[in-house]
Amino acid sequence: MGAMNIKLTRLRRIDHPKVKAVASILIDGALAVHDIKLLNGSTGLLVTMPNKPDRNGRYRAMVHPINADLRKQIETLILDEYENGKAGMTND
Repeated sequence: MGAMNIKLTRLRRIDHPKVKAVASILIDGALAVHDIKLLNGSTGLLVTMPNKPDRNGRYRAMVHPINADLRKQIETLILDEYENGKAGMTND
């Protein structure tokens, strides 16, 4: 499998102590993933994939990268945009 083309389509900054931003990405122009959160964790910023609570109240990922390389690519894309604030991303 070749490298995947991942594009950040939206980064909405949030004025909240824990949730710093919510992002959307487009993978290979064919799959959109929304509600990726950038959290202010105990060791710094943390990218979390979309999740929902199960019947026991524990949160489970609805979508997640299968390998570390893809996870790193997504994290880097979102963190770079958040820290550098490129044009075209929303700040509401």
